[in-house]
Order: sequence, then structure tokens, then C-alpha cells
Amino acid sequence: MKATGLTALLLLLLGTGCASTRGYWMDRGRDAADMATVGLGSGFGAKARIGPIQTGLLLDLPWAGLRGGRLYETLTLPRDGMPYEADCQVLITGFEIFGGAGRGRGKTFMAAPDRVYGPFFHNATDESGNACKYYYTQMEAVAALGLSVRLGVNPGEILDFLVGWFGFDPYGDDLNSSRTEAGDPSY
Repeated sequence: MKATGLTALLLLLLGTGCASTRGYWMDRGRDAADMATVGLGSGFGAKARIGPIQTGLLLDLPWAGLRGGRLYETLTLPRDGMPYEADCQVLITGFEIFGGAGRGRGKTFMAAPDRVYGPFFHNATDESGNACKYYYTQMEAVAALGLSVRLGVNPGEILDFLVGWFGFDPYGDDLNSSRTEAGDPSY
């Protein structure tokens, strides 16, 4: 009896991919990876962030890790000499650049203090200049003493992952499913 119910549930989940199960499963995998942040870098200090509110004393240059749903490494600088990732926080002000992973999914961002909302509050925009939705639900901490460690979890991405099984995409980051539904021949 229990095996029949489990089999029915499995078949239901497999069938929710609609047009292409390949794209569907790739999106579910990326949504799962979006939920956590784990990274290494070099720097000094510490910082804590809950959504757009953050504080600390930190200068950090991330090297590699899992962030924005993808593995990234930034051991080389781009041609213009600016790093793909940098994080600097001085109590109530600072900036953060993240561009090594998640391109096209709204996961890259530039965050800076917001003059309207005041100290500790940072606004983030993605590569298109739009508000970076996932930034506002991320919780993370960074500790650095030469070697830096970044750990985080994103409750909003957990919700995006859960409702994604049923075809909902609150963060609009399911690229493969939308490409196959639109009949993209390159997929």
C-alpha cells in the first residue's frame, strides 16, 4: 500500500516537467543550489547580513564557492582589472559586487547603501539594472583573518525551490523550462 502511494507521488513529480523534463530537472537542480552559500576567499574582518541589512568591518575578495546557484571561481581578474567579486563593509556603509555565477538568472549584483532607507540598508541591482530579488532574502555571515569563509542560507530561494516543483517561479530564474516552453531551438 505504501509503495503504491510513493510510486504515484514519484510519477506525479516526474510529470510536472511538462514540455521538457530535461529543462525542468536542470531548473530544479539550480533552484536547490540557490538555497545555500558556501565560499572561500581572502580578507580581514567580519560581516553579518540579513536581506539588505548588514553591518561589520570587512574587506573580502572571494575566490571560489557555491553562490547564486552555481559553483564559481575568481582567481583571475577580467581585462578591466576590476574583480568579479568584492565585499567591503565599514559598519553602516559599504559595497558588494558579485558577478561570478548565475549570469542570466538575476543572481549577479552590485549592492550599495540606500540613501532613502538609511544606514545598514543596501540596495542591489542585477546585471540588467533591475532589483536583485534573491539578494533581499539572503542571510549570510563572513569571517576573515587572511582566509575568509562565507556561509549563508536563503529562505526565499527555499520557497522558490518548493513551489518550483509545481511550475511556479517567484524569482523568475528557471531558464531552461522557459526556453523549452517558448520553443527555443537552441535548447
